[in-house]
Amino acid sequence: MKIKTDYDLLKEIEHSKEGIKANEYFINTLKNSPALSIGNLIFLAYSIADVVRNEEVKDNLIIIAINIGGHSLIYGLCDLFSKKGKIKVTKEADDELQRLVTQLYNLEVRTDLELLKKSKLNQTSYKIVFTDGNIKLPRLKQYKYIDVPLSNGYEETILQEHVFGDEDYEISVKSPEKKTNARLVKQM
Repeated sequence: MKIKTDYDLLKEIEHSKEGIKANEYFINTLKNSPALSIGNLIFLAYSIADVVRNEEVKDNLIIIAINIGGHSLIYGLCDLFSKKGKIKVTKEADDELQRLVTQLYNLEVRTDLELLKKSKLNQTSYKIVFTDGNIKLPRLKQYKYIDVPLSNGYEETILQEHVFGDEDYEISVKSPEKKTNARLVKQM
């Protein structure tokens, strides 16, 4: 049985502990606010066109400084808002992780929210998989093995699978496969 989520477990744990970082907030703000991102792109295009059109170095430097200053201002405002919204982000991440704890309980993984926050990455591997359509397209699939502490003091390894380009993540209970190499040994 696999649990389907729309977030990376380790990133959600990081959001739960520390909130969201300013650069992630900036990118999410630009993604979720078309007016802000269109305005930012228009300003950037205008400044680049003005730099190309003008031949005076002084004017070019002023336009570039205004463009960098505008981006820095937007980034700074997003940083300020992300600090104010940190409590909201950590609460939402805690709620998502609590739902995951309930779903992991159905997979016989007995843990709680605080123990889940102490999870650590064991190993990461990648494979090329092919789509199931008429045209077989190669895609990169990531396998993250995560050690989750249990309430009885032991650890359970879970596998998080993610195909790059998709928004879905699948979580199941599975340990990493140990690879062995057969070598000839010279006996004396």
